[in-house]
Amino acid sequence: MLTCESRPKRKESTLTFDYSYTGFVRGDDPTPRASNALFKENRLRLIEKLRASNPRSVVLLQGGSLIYQYDSSVAYEFIQEPFFYWLFGVVEPDFYGVLDVRSARVVLFVNKSEEQDNVSVSSGCLLDFELIRNKYEVDEIRNFGDICEVIKELQAESVLLLGGNNPDTGQEVNSAKFLNNCNYNTNTSLLYPIMANLRAIKTKEEIRTIKRASLITSEALKYIMLRIKAGNYEYQADAIFKHFCYFSSGCRLSTLRGICASGSNIIDINYSGPMHRLIDKNDLCLLDMGVKYCGYASKATVTYPVCGELKIKEKDIYLVVQSVWKKVLAFIKAGVSCVDLQIYAHHVLLKNLRNLGVVQGDIKKMLCAGMGYLFAPYSIIDLIGVEYFDVGGYIDEETPGRPSESWLSFMKTTRKLEKNMTLTFTPCCYFIKEKIEKFLEDQETVNMICKDKIDYYLSVGGIKFEDTILVKQDNYELLTNLPRTVTDLEKWLKQPVELYLSKVMNETLFSQVSYKLNENEKA
Repeated sequence: MLTCESRPKRKESTLTFDYSYTGFVRGDDPTPRASNALFKENRLRLIEKLRASNPRSVVLLQGGSLIYQYDSSVAYEFIQEPFFYWLFGVVEPDFYGVLDVRSARVVLFVNKSEEQDNVSVSSGCLLDFELIRNKYEVDEIRNFGDICEVIKELQAESVLLLGGNNPDTGQEVNSAKFLNNCNYNTNTSLLYPIMANLRAIKTKEEIRTIKRASLITSEALKYIMLRIKAGNYEYQADAIFKHFCYFSSGCRLSTLRGICASGSNIIDINYSGPMHRLIDKNDLCLLDMGVKYCGYASKATVTYPVCGELKIKEKDIYLVVQSVWKKVLAFIKAGVSCVDLQIYAHHVLLKNLRNLGVVQGDIKKMLCAGMGYLFAPYSIIDLIGVEYFDVGGYIDEETPGRPSESWLSFMKTTRKLEKNMTLTFTPCCYFIKEKIEKFLEDQETVNMICKDKIDYYLSVGGIKFEDTILVKQDNYELLTNLPRTVTDLEKWLKQPVELYLSKVMNETLFSQVSYKLNENEKA
């Protein structure tokens, strides 16, 4: 058993400020925090875009606030407003931020109680202006009531606010509300399209962060594939993913609610609960999960046989999706249209299904009839960054609009790919009985579908791949690292879980944690 004297000595710790929930934390705490340089670069990029037309303006953003569960005093887990996080990197609730375009000066504002020093009025968190300023490396910290005064001090001629609706979703964006009636010229139309487009094109530091998130997501999924077997429940896969990411890398937040669908649940493309199904040895499992690292998202999906080997009909459909994955990836580079990629993905999918006898007829006619979307009800390309479905897919007057064709209108972006975009790439093939029956009832499409083959493959349910990728000038980079070919998948599933976990602990993710594990083992 280890005594205090026998434990390895650790370096002297300095106290740094993190008042979100725990007050002060140790300076050598391995919890991930994004570099302030990342957000400084984001601010400089925004200033560069604004200086030509609005040199004497300031940007004013409002951060997120705690949201309470109905009439209780218990708050939901706080997630920062994405534009505010992208610009300032602040992770705590109830902040405003001002960025002066002319001087690049940054002032953060907190809601500090006058009756009780160093306490937030709304969240009850400890506040100390100097500690906050040092933590985020900004110029000044002020109270909410000083916003108008600071804008006056900066001699701003206009105040730029987020405004309007997100064209991707139709949801209203978070526009800063002035606490006092400041008589300044405000502009709510300029800022959103500029910031949305900047968020779509990542900096080197953002790419590094998303790569790390993608590594963690990949290793967690690979571990689940080895760990979850017949006799486990679906929710246990979700539990393992959260534990793996949080324990290994301090990643508390998932990109979205995880999906572990097995057997007949696979055809529910939005399946996320309650995930109480007992997994059978003859099932396919579909894991659709992702983690946020330092506020940046990754996402990946794998489909694998619980028994370790794909059955003949499962392998047929797996090879269809593998073909789409391989062939469409080869075309991804800067300058390529997302519409062209979507059409090509559906073309490859339908051609492979025709080779299996599932569909028949002219590929172009099948495309126009919506057969591609019938079997692959996902955009092949989505933007990812601070959010899973990140902004920038549709920007009014900046990007192509949503397609009018019904078989393409589901796309979340139609723009051309640009260097340093990060994307999710999602080839898939589903057999959803209710949707297929509608096509069989339609006189225009009934002859395109071979019912006998549909009945044969219906039990497969679906196969889905998803990767996070980086667009380069002449090609792409896979940021996730998962077994995709049939050979690689089945080889992976034969690996002993203990051997893999030991390797990951020692070499990949657990550099800070392995010391503690070894210490506990000795104890």
